[in-house]
Amino acid sequence: MDSFNNWLASYLQQNVSEVSKLTENQFAMEFLMTWSIFESDCFNGFCKMGIIPVFSKKLAATEKNYPTTFPELAKCFHKRYQSKKKYSNLVHGKKIPDLEKILAKEIKDLNREDEVYLLLVVVYRYRNNMFHGNKNVASWLQYEKQIRRCTTIMQNLIDISETSHYKRTQMTP
Repeated sequence: MDSFNNWLASYLQQNVSEVSKLTENQFAMEFLMTWSIFESDCFNGFCKMGIIPVFSKKLAATEKNYPTTFPELAKCFHKRYQSKKKYSNLVHGKKIPDLEKILAKEIKDLNREDEVYLLLVVVYRYRNNMFHGNKNVASWLQYEKQIRRCTTIMQNLIDISETSHYKRTQMTP
């Protein structure tokens, strides 16, 4: 494990002890492993912001297989990102107008497409903040509750991609 941690620390430009905290952390490893499957199965191996609206629209249009956990998860993240500071930490200076519009709405006014978009952007940003953000590993790990929620979101979407018409070839624009 030491050689892997050394390599990963070098790659991420992080301290080896920080990377060891990550690789020894179960919820972080679950997130990262799930992300890999999620990105492969749901986004043809490459998730990017531009495809999230397409995915959200397609998923929201289905009555069958819509995850029952999504309204509550959307409510949690919608409430969390009403805080300007928490929102700023999530987006790191990026402008995401569609997300800002969703957060400006009352939670009761969100439709399924809004929910899916909100959840996907949050998952995407957590992943990006780990690898590209201004946070070090230790600061990323302090968000256990949110990271576990992101893992649940991805698991739900992976399950849909394997059991319905949401095969990876249909999620590309």
